[in-house]
Amino acid sequence: MGGGSKGTTAGYKYYLGIHMILCHGPIDFITKLIVDGKEAWSGSQGDGSITFSAETLFGGEDREGGVSGVIDVQLGTETQLPNSYLVSQLGSMVPGYRGVVGAVLKQCYVGMNPYIKRWAFRATRIHTRQYGIAQWYDAKSAIGTDMNPAHIIRECLTDPDWGMGYPESDMDDAFFTAAADTLYSEGMGISLLWDKSKDLSDFVEDILKHIQGSLYISRSTGKFVLKLTRADYSIGSLITLNEDSINKITDFKRSSVGELINSVTVIYWDASTGNDGSVTVQDIALISQQQAVISTKKQYPGFTTGANAVRAASTELKALSTPLASATIYATRKAASLNIGDCFILEWPRYGVVQVVCRVTSVELGSLDSNIVKLSVIEDVFAQVSAVYAAPPQSGWVNPNSAPAPCPYHCLIEAPYWELMQWMGETQAKALPTTAAYFAITGVRPTSDARNAKIYSDFTGSGFEDRGVVNFCPTAVVAVDISYTATVLPLSSGVDIDLVKTKTYAVMGGEIIYITAISSSSMTVGRGCLDTVPLEHAAGVRVFFADEMFSSDSVEYATGEICRNKLLPTTGKGVLAIASATDQTSTAVGRAAKPYPPQQFRINGVPYPSAFRFDTELVVNWAHRDRLQQTATIIDTLFGSIGPEAGTTYTIEILNNSDSQIFSSTDQTGTQLVVSTASLGSDLGRMRIRLYSVLSGRSSFTLHDFKITRAGYGAAYGYSYGGA
Repeated sequence: MGGGSKGTTAGYKYYLGIHMILCHGPIDFITKLIVDGKEAWSGSQGDGSITFSAETLFGGEDREGGVSGVIDVQLGTETQLPNSYLVSQLGSMVPGYRGVVGAVLKQCYVGMNPYIKRWAFRATRIHTRQYGIAQWYDAKSAIGTDMNPAHIIRECLTDPDWGMGYPESDMDDAFFTAAADTLYSEGMGISLLWDKSKDLSDFVEDILKHIQGSLYISRSTGKFVLKLTRADYSIGSLITLNEDSINKITDFKRSSVGELINSVTVIYWDASTGNDGSVTVQDIALISQQQAVISTKKQYPGFTTGANAVRAASTELKALSTPLASATIYATRKAASLNIGDCFILEWPRYGVVQVVCRVTSVELGSLDSNIVKLSVIEDVFAQVSAVYAAPPQSGWVNPNSAPAPCPYHCLIEAPYWELMQWMGETQAKALPTTAAYFAITGVRPTSDARNAKIYSDFTGSGFEDRGVVNFCPTAVVAVDISYTATVLPLSSGVDIDLVKTKTYAVMGGEIIYITAISSSSMTVGRGCLDTVPLEHAAGVRVFFADEMFSSDSVEYATGEICRNKLLPTTGKGVLAIASATDQTSTAVGRAAKPYPPQQFRINGVPYPSAFRFDTELVVNWAHRDRLQQTATIIDTLFGSIGPEAGTTYTIEILNNSDSQIFSSTDQTGTQLVVSTASLGSDLGRMRIRLYSVLSGRSSFTLHDFKITRAGYGAAYGYSYGGA
């Protein structure tokens, strides 16, 4: 059974047990689980288990389901033991898989599509080195969620397995420590994957480009030196190369304004989105001077934040937008102390160079029989006036999806025969046992972005089970007290009223009404529809416009059994937890098999009069109704007789003000009963008239239970002479 369109949704759930080898280990943590490009879990998990629940990741059970379950994480340590789940499935010969990172899915739910989607894990390795080797200078190894580039370069040089295998003693600790401290203070962390198809030296070179650094072997110590290109020098401490120490200068040139770049775009990997991002910095003054945007793109995939990308773009722009001089210098042995990345002061009046700070890009010491040192140099950008660029502003994007919340109002009823006809058709509805009952449920939308709600039912007492989906129904409250005959009802506090259709029914208290016209402030209705009768309602009674929104848990209950349902609203952030949903209960009475009550209730020809004279007989009139014939359209209490269903009789009971029965008539088959004054006796004042139908011992689901005054000689005299 279903609600709304009355359809049925069927599908299969698929579960998977598998051992995935992710990479060489050990690592620090698994930080994200991504399935088919969608985040299913995030956190920080070392050795242990990840419990994840994203059962609506691919649209929930209405589409391709989602994922959930438990994954055992193995970090790839040298002491790693065989996984208990793999042992239980494959036997005791399963190895520990030491040295590789594994993810063991333990019969995890993987959706409603038999084709396995792409699974990805995001891992972090910063503090853990190969074979359990302690990380060098671990206090500065992590920069946020990224790694210090100095540590990456050092590990590439020293790792005995995948690295170059140099001993730690070959590293100049002072330079590496200084570089690590600078990068840490700058927040210049990177996250980068090395593909073994790429030469490791090229990988190191990529890192050096990210950080504007140089790596070389010191001629004096024979150790590796890591040096950053920064404005970390004092001009007064620099050596000067001039005509006394330079033999010649070749290839001296300075870019013209027309050759300069005025816009630099840096492509980086944005960790917040998992996709490539980009930032652009521009020299506005130069753009104005050149009358055009002359741009270039730079790839820095190791950067994960816009701030670092802007820093790199600004540095590039400084160099590319400034007419820096470059040259090849042939100097004396005075220049032999200079290494790659070192700065010096150049004085060469023949080129109009009075005092320019230059940085060394390459050094050639020459042969043993020559004292000439060949330097390739470029004017140092940090000696230029620096421009300041701001980091890209935060997007300001806020997730519009609300966390799932419980329905504020629910409507759970035992389904009338009309509803069963819509759900299952006439033949099946008629064939149901008279004790059978089905329940219809819907609820009111808790938040504007809630799409629908899952129905969970506990029909065995063993726990709630998923039993389908229901759409939310519009609702409102009636603003004033409502009489038996009122048909124009003022409304307030409406939710989704614009979705209400005419010629549908609604539930108002214990009464079903038929909508003929509706606006945000009022509605016109037919009263006492289907198996209900008109009732009086106090102001504030809630109306559920539930006709097309009702759904069922599809469970056939027997008379006396209790239906327990919960509605779990769904938003873009997931499905409400069962424990947070409100428990809705109702006891089955076999409503669908009960005869419809009579309608057009009249007392002495008047609908619902307030009083009648004690000296007049009481005439009760009504119209027939027939549940088996009323299957095409919904009619209200004012419609003429239909049927009745074969075998239907009517019972009338009259009770006095003390609820003692003073008159009763059963087995009536017509549409009128006359009660004589003698039958009413001497009782005066408030009376109750009860009228209902009976079929094969089953009374109608509702009845007319109307209070009326039997009055004395006029209202001024009270109910009797001197009486009250």
